[in-house]
Amino acid sequence: MKVIFILILILSFNNLFSQNINFQPYNLDFEIGTPPAMPYIWEITKQSTDFEYAAVSTDKQVFSGKRSLVLFNFTPYKKGMFGSVYQKFNASRYKEKRYILVQIF
Repeated sequence: MKVIFILILILSFNNLFSQNINFQPYNLDFEIGTPPAMPYIWEITKQSTDFEYAAVSTDKQVFSGKRSLVLFNFTPYKKGMFGSVYQKFNASRYKEKRYILVQIF
């Protein structure tokens, strides 16, 4: 019984450390990558793909910088549909601290 528990524990830790997780948010301006592919590190949620959303980087519709991310869907809207993208990063340095998010234009 102990051997099975130890084996499961080792496999769990191996899976945890094999994931591609950054130490901080990265490529927030979508500059790294080659259009029309998704920007480096960014991923689209499973719910978004279920709602048939797609995301690409572009250098044609830019707010600032060289590139932007376009999230689109050509199917008719249904209540509750939305699309989103995310990136994984280790948030331990933000734990138990207060931050104010500010949008600057």
